[in-house]
Amino acid sequence: VADQFVSAVVASVQSFFGPSPETSDSYGRLVNAAQYARLSAVVEADKAFVACGGSGDASARYLAPTVLHFGRDVAAFEASAALTRGELFGPVLPIVAYTDLDAVIGFINARPKPLALYVFSNNDRDVVAPVLGQTSSGSVCVNDTMIQITNSHLPFGGVGPSGMGAYHGKHSFLTFSHHKAVVRKTTRFDLPQRYMPYTSASARIMKAAGTPITRTQTRLLVAAAVGAVAAIIAAIVWAAAVSD
Repeated sequence: VADQFVSAVVASVQSFFGPSPETSDSYGRLVNAAQYARLSAVVEADKAFVACGGSGDASARYLAPTVLHFGRDVAAFEASAALTRGELFGPVLPIVAYTDLDAVIGFINARPKPLALYVFSNNDRDVVAPVLGQTSSGSVCVNDTMIQITNSHLPFGGVGPSGMGAYHGKHSFLTFSHHKAVVRKTTRFDLPQRYMPYTSASARIMKAAGTPITRTQTRLLVAAAVGAVAAIIAAIVWAAAVSD
C-alpha cells in the first residue's frame, strides 16, 4: 500500500495548502536562514526521491512541503541525507515501505531512542502491541501525531539520548523537585544484632528484619494478632467468671 499511501499524502498536502503552498496563510516559514540552508541541502541531496515539493525560496525561508518516497529501497533510505543528517525538524517527510515488522522494530532499536514514536494501524495484536512492547521511546501516539504533547495530564519527555525526566502538570513539579529521603529512628529500643560481633543467629535475624512482608503474610499476622487478643480477652473473662 506504499504507493497509495504516498498518493494520499500528496493529495492531503494539496488539500491543506492548495497548489501553491507559498501563498497559503496556513503554511509557515522556517525559523532562520541556517535552518533553511540545512533542510534545503537535505532535499537537494535526496532530490531523486522527491514525490512532491522540493522547491524553496531562501529569501523568504520558504521550503515547500516535501515528500521523499524511497519505495522498498531500504538501503537508499538508510544512506539518505534525510536519515543520516540528524532530526529534520522541518516540512520533509521521508517514506520507505516495509514487509517485515520485525525488521522495522530492529531498525528502530538499532538507533538512539526517539523522543516520540508514532504507529498507525487498527491491528493491535499483530502491529501496535509488538511495536509498543519491543521498542523504547519518550512517548507513543497511535493513529495520530503530536496530540500526546498537548495533553497536560500526560507526562512528556525523552528517554536516554532523547532526554531524561518528564514534564506537564504534576510531572513538571516532580521532575524539578528533589525527592529527599528522611528516616526517623526511635530511641526507645534497638536491635543489638546490628552490631559486632556478628553471628549466624544475628545474620538470620537481620535478614528476616529486612525481608519485605507480602500482603498474604500481613493478613496472616493481623489474623494471628486478633486471635491472640481475642484469646487473652476470653481468658480474662473466664477467669473473672470463675472467681465470682
